[in-house]
Amino acid sequence: MNEIQLEYTDSVGAMQILNIKSHTTLRKYEEQGYIRAVRPFGSNRKKFKIVELERAIKKG
Repeated sequence: MNEIQLEYTDSVGAMQILNIKSHTTLRKYEEQGYIRAVRPFGSNRKKFKIVELERAIKKG
């Protein structure tokens, strides 16, 4: 694995980090600006930066 793969996680990993069980809640967090997702070039799947998810937890 390269460094980029270690810095980002998919939606399931993001839900585990944030301790939520619903994709709908994850999407709401994104819409409300609590977290941000990126789509790597050529991919339709969202990725979440792990340090940003951890920062969102600390902010509460």
